[in-house]
Amino acid sequence: MKKRIFRNFTIIICFALTIGSVMLYLVMSSILLEKEKENLMTTLKTLDYAQGDLLENDAIFKNFLDDEDERLTIIDEQGKVLLDSGVEDAEMMENHLQRDEVKEALRDGFGYDIRFSDTLKENMLYAAYYNESVHQIYRISTPYHGLAAYGYMLVPLLLMTLGVSLLISLWMAKRFSDNSVKPLEEIAAEIAKISKRGAALHFKNYDFEELRAITSALTQMKQELETTISRLEQEKLIRTEFFSNASHELKTPLTSIRGYAELLNSGMVKEEQYAQCIARIMIESDHMIELINDILMISRLEGKHMDAQATTFDLGALIQDIVDAQMPLALKDQIQVHTDLAYVEVVAAKRYMQELANNLITNALKYNRANGQVEIELTKEETGIKLIVEDSGIGISEENQARVFERFYRVDEGRDKKVGGSGLGLAIVKHIVHYYEGTLHMHSKLGIGTRITVHLPILAKQIDH
Repeated sequence: MKKRIFRNFTIIICFALTIGSVMLYLVMSSILLEKEKENLMTTLKTLDYAQGDLLENDAIFKNFLDDEDERLTIIDEQGKVLLDSGVEDAEMMENHLQRDEVKEALRDGFGYDIRFSDTLKENMLYAAYYNESVHQIYRISTPYHGLAAYGYMLVPLLLMTLGVSLLISLWMAKRFSDNSVKPLEEIAAEIAKISKRGAALHFKNYDFEELRAITSALTQMKQELETTISRLEQEKLIRTEFFSNASHELKTPLTSIRGYAELLNSGMVKEEQYAQCIARIMIESDHMIELINDILMISRLEGKHMDAQATTFDLGALIQDIVDAQMPLALKDQIQVHTDLAYVEVVAAKRYMQELANNLITNALKYNRANGQVEIELTKEETGIKLIVEDSGIGISEENQARVFERFYRVDEGRDKKVGGSGLGLAIVKHIVHYYEGTLHMHSKLGIGTRITVHLPILAKQIDH
């Protein structure tokens, strides 16, 4: 890259020097030409002040005969050459009326032209002046080679100037390419650290805003990359644990089903025990179906794949139906359930709301104490609905509260075996809340109880009666 920048910069410099030299040549040629024109015109004006007709002034004409550089020609208004210092017999010369300098002098008083002379075999500069008093055109011509005449002086000076300019330009190009590439090389060296976890990037505070933008973007990219890698590793660990736990949870009912099936197939079961074995097989099958359904629901919620139609319904009535259905479980341990459910219409998937409320209420009953209490409150707020489920159960320690919403996480394995369940209840609650972009908060103390608060922006609407 450095070589390419140096090469391109050198090409640009050489091109600029070439263009500059051409422009300098054109400007100097123009200045030289104007100077020559000015000199010739001064001479013509001097002739105009001469006494009498130039044709009769032998002294002035003799000066031009002796001058090898300048030539005087006198032409009448019809273009006939009356006298020429370079030709003995002027009458033999062709008519000059169509010469550009002559036509211009007749029109404007002065005229100029540069052309190749067939007689003298070189470029000539012609200047013509029209003398109205004698109705004659005075024309002076002189050899004109432009700057070529000064070549022996200009060429060495020009070459020396170009050489010095080129050397300085090459030195500047080298400095420019080094200074341009050096920050990029430093940035590239820091970029190499991106592949190393935990390696910090240290960029200089460069003068150029564009370089600062690049370094800032790279630093942010590394931070985001490390965050993404950490998240992917965490998700990989979660998936590994999930499949391990799911395999274990599925294996338990399958093992039980196979055991009872083998027992039935062996013929060792008494006839009165057949119904009991089949009942256990049905229970374990239902447990496995429940587990599979919960796993599928979590997968759909994580993928944002809605598999239930959103409808408008009274969430308070839905929760009351769940409470009524769970009353046998409450009565078993003499748990009192208190409800304060507002009449609130929501727009959501009814199946998801059933899962959310059922899991919260079931957990509040399962992990409660004998003669305990459960408080269920549903209210409407400006941003949606608020559902609170609070129990007087055994509570959850602070170190376990952050993980109770993970799939298959067990605070107490013995407790789960006692009350049963898929182990995915609170994980499903969390995913449903996230699906509807709500919030979920838990407050729990060991030996006192647990309160879970859910906020959902599901377009709740209060109906007044």
